[in-house]
Amino acid sequence: MNKRNEVAIDLPSLQNIGLEEEARDVATLPPVDGGRDAWLALAGAFTLEALVWGFPYCYGLFRTYYSMHEPFASQPAGIAAISTTATAIMFISAPLVALFVQRYPRLRRTSSLLGLVVTVASLLAASFCNSTAGLLATQGVLFAVGGLFLYFPAMYVIDEWFVARKGLAFGIVWTGTGASG
Repeated sequence: MNKRNEVAIDLPSLQNIGLEEEARDVATLPPVDGGRDAWLALAGAFTLEALVWGFPYCYGLFRTYYSMHEPFASQPAGIAAISTTATAIMFISAPLVALFVQRYPRLRRTSSLLGLVVTVASLLAASFCNSTAGLLATQGVLFAVGGLFLYFPAMYVIDEWFVARKGLAFGIVWTGTGASG
């Protein structure tokens, strides 16, 4: 019985210590809705938006180039399918990737790094392609998959950095598509 009383007395004191440490950690966090770190995160997300979603939307520039240069000039239908495939994969897979990133928050950094590697590798591989099938695989499929895993962790970062100005922040981020397109 004496032991039971000791545990009951020690338990609240342990909880208070944990709360004090947590309060100390919260006090050292940078401010949300402003400050240098929040605006840098917003600028990074704007850039990602411009690169990931703007690239398939401004594909008309690539189509013009490909249609005038060999070996792609003889396959105009295949060239048009590249950006359509990338956009379709991104739109159809977006809810699944968003749920994955939300369900496993510890994998956000890994997801974004893997997405960056796949996106860059797809664009580098596309520069060595000699057929529209190669471009479809690299700029159409791989770019879309890598871009999704790069993009969605950034959206959760913006969601965490901005609370009261969340609408403004996402509005700025989403203008990146139009700015790059």
